[in-house]
Amino acid sequence: MQNKTPQEIQDQAHRFVADAPKRWIEATLTILVVVFIFAVIGKYLDNQFSTTPWLFIGGVVIAFPVSQFIIYKRLKNRFKL
Repeated sequence: MQNKTPQEIQDQAHRFVADAPKRWIEATLTILVVVFIFAVIGKYLDNQFSTTPWLFIGGVVIAFPVSQFIIYKRLKNRFKL
């Protein structure tokens, strides 16, 4: 980890706060899209294997950690954490 000057830390904090509404919208859309995709796949597989509603529920449950991981990676790349 590199040592940052107080000005660099302050600039990074300012960018973090200034971008907050955009990040919230982006995070919400990421969660919605990932959950939708996993739910559709789960529903399709439920119809194929007659396991209703278990694969649908499993897809939705798996979608949340996947979407959180995607959001984490985006924030990490954005702020170089």
